[in-house]
Order: sequence, then structure tokens, then C-alpha cells
Amino acid sequence: MGLNLSLAIPTHHTLIKTWQLLLCGLLFITGSSYAKTDTLNYKKLVRQRWHEITTDNFVIVTDLKISEGKHVAKDLENFRSFALKVMQLEPIDEQPPLPVLAISNLESFELLTLPPNIGGVFSRGPFEVSAIANVFRYRPGTENENSARQILLHEYIHFLLRHAKNHVDIPSWYEEGIAEYWATFKLVDGVVEVGNSNVIAYRIFDLYTDSLDEGLINSERMFTKPIPSLVDSSENGKRALSNYYARAYFIVHYLNSHPKLRAAVRQYIELVNEGESPRDAFKMVFKVSFQDFDLIVQNYLSKENAMQLRTFSAREGEFKFPPVVSKARKLNKAEKYKILAEHFWLNGLVKMGFEDRKKLLEAAIKLNPDVTKLQIYLEVLTTELRDFEWPRQE
Repeated sequence: MGLNLSLAIPTHHTLIKTWQLLLCGLLFITGSSYAKTDTLNYKKLVRQRWHEITTDNFVIVTDLKISEGKHVAKDLENFRSFALKVMQLEPIDEQPPLPVLAISNLESFELLTLPPNIGGVFSRGPFEVSAIANVFRYRPGTENENSARQILLHEYIHFLLRHAKNHVDIPSWYEEGIAEYWATFKLVDGVVEVGNSNVIAYRIFDLYTDSLDEGLINSERMFTKPIPSLVDSSENGKRALSNYYARAYFIVHYLNSHPKLRAAVRQYIELVNEGESPRDAFKMVFKVSFQDFDLIVQNYLSKENAMQLRTFSAREGEFKFPPVVSKARKLNKAEKYKILAEHFWLNGLVKMGFEDRKKLLEAAIKLNPDVTKLQIYLEVLTTELRDFEWPRQE
């Protein structure tokens, strides 16, 4: 059975206040950075002070102070506990802790040479999984709003979705939308709030600025066309991707506003996975045209009490956040080389040619002769990927 949506058309437009393949691995991005260097400068990166913060489910390497790094770890552990339950995900047994590279210094982040429209990366390759995030101006404490934490949580949602026993294929607009939506997670006095748009106001502003030509929601394009290029660093490319995330967020926010709508999304995804086209599945479930759906979502955004927050109580036993035990230590030169090699030898986005990737692995192996996997990576690189067309250095 489909869902009958009531169409309430606003009489005037009210503005609210405000996969790229990674060599056999899926990659998702969000945010912004300012890469200017010509090639990944690992020699300069290893000279910087890094700490490692470990918990049951994360290994965080960061240039933050230890106290701040522990807050990041606690935020991630709290969010993991919350997300697994509310998104009804079953984690894979014996999943190793997720390596996270969390860089707060903008100059250091630039040294990674990721494309300019990338502020966070989740990558899943044939050997291991990792996440990278720009945590510039990270405000510790789950009661605070900050885009740095939103980027980090966004990337972690991709990890949770793709490493669950009950994983199902979902369309890109929905995956990016729920990543944006659930990453607004905020814990205040025992109550979890989700859906506060202030933390992504920059995306929303850009979308409203650009939507006069394309329409605010443009659901037909969102449901039937692929995500814009993730590596197009032109101004138009960056805006197209940012607008895609904002539209996905708005649509998912609306579809999370009522239990019947949440059930409708599940039905839509089931139909698509059964072979129905996105267009036909949309008509079967929502029973309106894309144009009418646009108006419904716009009305949801512009009405007086627009975009209600979803709240969940931890005080009343709905959620329990276990104590977070973390250990911290300073990394030495050998360990930093090992971490950089693990994160970047296969990364298809950073500006490193074959020779530089080979030198990085060789330097890491020299300092870590007992780490067998580094030697395996070097063998794969030199025998199977010598002629691969890596991102060009400018």
C-alpha cells in the first residue's frame, strides 16, 4: 500500500532562517577544505605533534590536545550507542576499532591534498577501513553545536551503514541525507536532540541562493539522478555537491517527521531493491508527482513551527550511554609514518604519484620492519598498481 500525502501548498515562499571509487573501496565526502600544496607532504606531517586516543570502538589519531581528543572519543562512542539503537543497526561481530584521523590545524589538513570540497572522508578499501575528518574548531561536549563534529559524525554514519549485519543498499540521496540528519546529534541534560539545522546553515544558505534557477527541492533529480561529482573542485562543482547534501537533508528531515513517512521510506527502499525503478517506486509509495512532493516538503520547511526536532530521552531509560574509557599517548616518528602509510598509500584522492606512494611505504617499513601488512601493501603497489593513473600533481 502507498502513502497518501496531503498537499498543502504555501501561498507565498517563506525562507527558513536559516562514489567516487577508491580503488575497490567506496568513498563518501562532505564539508570543505583548502588544499593548496602540490603533493601530500608526509615528511612535514610527521614532524607535527600527534596523539592517539583509543576506546573500545575507535583509534583516533589527532593533533588536538589530549583532553580535547578524549572529548572527541566520548562524542563518537555516545553517538555510536545512540545510532545503533535508533537506526536499528546490528554491528558486525568482532569489528576492529575504526581508525580515525582527526586534524584540527587547517595547514595540516591542507597538506593532505584532498580536493578542495572535501572536509571528511570515509573510505573502505580491500585491506582496511578508515575515516579522515577536518575538526577545525571542534567544540568538545555533546551539548555544543559545531560543524566539525557534524562532519565527523556524518562520516561515521557511512561506516555504520556499511558495516552492519542488516545492511541494505540505499540510494545516495537517502544515505547522504540521513548522514547529514543524524549527524546533528546533540545530547543535553540526558535528552538527545536531532534535526537542528543551525550546524549546516552554510549549506542551507548556499542552496537558497542557488535555488531560484533549479527549484528548492528538485526531488525528481534527487530520486532519479546520481550524486554530483565528488571530486569536481570547480566552483560550480562544489556548489552542486553542497546543494545536493542540503536537498537530501531537507527531504530526509521531512521523511523523519512522522512514523508513517519513516515507514514509507522503508517501503520505497524495499521496492527499489526488488527491482522497481526509482521513479515507479516513488509513485507507488508516495502517490504524488515529484512536483507536488517538492511543494509538500517546501511547505514543511516554511510553516510556522518548521522542522521539528526529534528528541529521545536518556534519563527515562530510552537510551543508556555506557561509561567511556579511553587511553591516550603521544605518537613517535615510526608510528606516525605507519599511520600515514596505512591511510594514504591507496587513497585515490590525495595528490601522490606512484613514486611518492612507494617512498612513503618504504619509509614506514624501514621504521616499522615488523609490520607485515606494510610490506604487503608495497608489493601490491609495485606489482599491480604501478601503471595506475593517480591524481595528477598541479
